[in-house]
Amino acid sequence: LLKFKVGDLLIREHDKCPCLVVEVRESYKKEWGQLDANRRQYRLFDGSSGGDQWYADTVINAAFSVPIS
Repeated sequence: LLKFKVGDLLIREHDKCPCLVVEVRESYKKEWGQLDANRRQYRLFDGSSGGDQWYADTVINAAFSVPIS
């Protein structure tokens, strides 16, 4: 899984909405097949609605993309 940091810009695939990572926290769940690495949760600020929401790292990697600069 890709790891993102605060300030990274992501694009939501289904509507091409820009979203900004505003907070990252470790989850209590372990990464698949790993004993020493926890999964992450990301709080994204949504550019279209003006709100924010928490997403699991698996959702981020499936439903968002990194814009090519």
